[in-house]
Amino acid sequence: MLILSDSGILLRLFEPREPLHAKIKRAVGILRANGEKLVTATQNTAEFWNVCTRPATARGGYGLTVAEAAIRLQDVEQTFPLILELDTTYPAGAA
Repeated sequence: MLILSDSGILLRLFEPREPLHAKIKRAVGILRANGEKLVTATQNTAEFWNVCTRPATARGGYGLTVAEAAIRLQDVEQTFPLILELDTTYPAGAA
């Protein structure tokens, strides 16, 4: 089964200082051990990037440099296969 990992999961998994980091890491491990395939989508990676590069003084921002955020995003992409979203996905779901 494919399980979509949203930006909330990605952010907490790749930021050890997040309060839920250990729980998310454990949950991801359990899912993988059970044979589940965790994936992410372009919208989730865009949200991940936005939070990583948002100033730490702004709401929820991590304040990472572009270079630091790029390394984290690369880690995300290596850990979670990216599923492609078709331009027709949203209109089809809204019908």
